[in-house]
Amino acid sequence: MIKPERTKNSQHLLLLSFILAFCSISLIVLEGPQFVSILGGIFSLSAVLLWIIYFPDVLLMVLISLCFDVFGLYPVLQELRLPWAYGATPPDLILVLVLFAILTKSFRIRPGEAWWLDYRYLLNLNWVIVIYVIFLTIYSSFITGRSPLNYAMRIGEGHFLYYSTFMYAMLFIDKQRHVKNLINFIRVAGILVALFSICSNITQRPITNAVCSAQYGSILRVGVPGYAFSLFVILFGYINYVRKSKEIQIFLLEIATNLVGFLLYLARMWIISLCLMLIISLTYLRKGVTKGATVATLFAGVIALVAICISPDIVSNLTTDISERFTSGYQEFRSGTSSMNIRFSQIRMGYELFRETPIWGTGFIREGSPYWENKIAPYGYAVTYCADYGLFSILYTTGLIGFSLITVFIILAIKEMMHIFHKSKNVFVKNLALGACVIVGVDYFVTQFAGNCFGTKQVTFYLLLIALSLKSYSIFESGENRTQGFHPI
Repeated sequence: MIKPERTKNSQHLLLLSFILAFCSISLIVLEGPQFVSILGGIFSLSAVLLWIIYFPDVLLMVLISLCFDVFGLYPVLQELRLPWAYGATPPDLILVLVLFAILTKSFRIRPGEAWWLDYRYLLNLNWVIVIYVIFLTIYSSFITGRSPLNYAMRIGEGHFLYYSTFMYAMLFIDKQRHVKNLINFIRVAGILVALFSICSNITQRPITNAVCSAQYGSILRVGVPGYAFSLFVILFGYINYVRKSKEIQIFLLEIATNLVGFLLYLARMWIISLCLMLIISLTYLRKGVTKGATVATLFAGVIALVAICISPDIVSNLTTDISERFTSGYQEFRSGTSSMNIRFSQIRMGYELFRETPIWGTGFIREGSPYWENKIAPYGYAVTYCADYGLFSILYTTGLIGFSLITVFIILAIKEMMHIFHKSKNVFVKNLALGACVIVGVDYFVTQFAGNCFGTKQVTFYLLLIALSLKSYSIFESGENRTQGFHPI
């Protein structure tokens, strides 16, 4: 798709796109004739087309916001399902146009472009993943009849096709302002998520309808979507303070706010993952160990000061509650009653089913199909597609082929980002590459033992981080540094 130059009317076009989007939501939620809802869809698609052509960074912001249910403010995916589109949600409809834009743009790539030469194998592998997901949908529904097409598209394809957003970001994000706008968007999202958690604990009640909560001691655990945003601000902000970057400056108070909100989730695996990320980052930042130690001390002091100012009650109990969570988790694990024991039990049962179809996996299936009732139901809840053990869920659902494709893609992306970290002369690019590499690597290979970040629509955030890291190298580096290129494999 041809991307025209920015015009004097770009601000008016951006305003028009948001007006169309707002009108589309208003029409879709109206309980009126079906044509009214369809008209809302037309307005929405018109706004998306404007974003694709003129504002690709805005489209990614909107798409990620919807996939994360607007950070807990509004349950978009539940409230805005469109019956006339076979249960699709707004992000799914946007994804259709994204795929069309990718196809159109792909035909206009000049083979000699440096970034294309460096990353073409990653783009090709990503395209193979998308094709395989489409095949798996056909396999699940038509070839084996294990799942109705509606379920296969909504539950399986609707999640894994979001891997295509990597191609969109790589093809359309090509300006420094795109990169900066997207990083600043993540920062705003992180602050929102952190404040939801903090304010809910101060008031001792959820502050939005979309926020679910559970009580742990004196801490109100707020389960808003998007902890990954706060995670990025914490890690990337810390890296930026150890090795200063003039491109993006994240304030210590901002980092501290995100960290307090992050800890208030009381998610044990997330806290362990963050500790691993900080250790790995410090390992690669060892040349600045003296400055890093000073910053770390100041960092800890600011966090304590901010937390005390927020609420003395929260601070006095936060350490105790976190300690109790980990202690009880260890005791429950030893007695065989912990959530991790239950996950392992589900994984073992899922493996028995996986042995019957190891190559293609079970496919995209949910309740309502005969295969589910006969094969999966006897094993218990969601032994294949489940949010509680992502790596195994991907393996059992997409088979050895799907698991291998996705895992190899993540590994190669990590290798590329580490290559950028070592080769780049730009401090901002190096910092972004290290931060994105650590977050993607740890969240894929560690956190997914108690979550499924890469098997849901929320994978768009991680794919965006990879794409931003890779494209930033070609966008921010000088032409002299880009002429040589590099190929890690």
